[in-house]
Amino acid sequence: MDPTRFDALTKRLALSGASRRRLLRGLGGGLLVALGGAGGAGAATCAGVGQGCSATPCCGPSGGELACQGGTCCLQAGALYNGAASPGDPCAVCCSGSCAAASSPSPRAPGQYYRCAAPPTTTTTTTTSTTTTTTTTAAPCTPLDEECSSDSQCCSGLTCFAFSCK
Repeated sequence: MDPTRFDALTKRLALSGASRRRLLRGLGGGLLVALGGAGGAGAATCAGVGQGCSATPCCGPSGGELACQGGTCCLQAGALYNGAASPGDPCAVCCSGSCAAASSPSPRAPGQYYRCAAPPTTTTTTTTSTTTTTTTTAAPCTPLDEECSSDSQCCSGLTCFAFSCK
């Protein structure tokens, strides 16, 4: 809106009993609320890392890397963050509770960076085995002067001669 039209609008509103100064204050305040700079109607509509998310969804610079877990916003696996966000326990901001040191995303980004790890997985493997035992019992040997067809049938020290163990 050009200055001449704005002046005309404010003069018309002044005739209705509002001063130009009060009108400008009202417009500025409305603009501030619309841009989210004041409390009340412009208050935060989402929660950041470490904030409660029972009644408010999680959001922040990490975008889709945030999740609501146990009523608190946390970073999901793979999220990269500056450890200054959680000075006591750098992994506390991760949903899994575990993280690993990572290199800075840029030479201009000072500080120690971490990457949230995936939660541990447990794999259980069950194997069933069957054991079969085979016992071979030697046939009793053939004694002296008994009938045989080979030496292996005769008792120790005897040989099969003319179909008889000798």
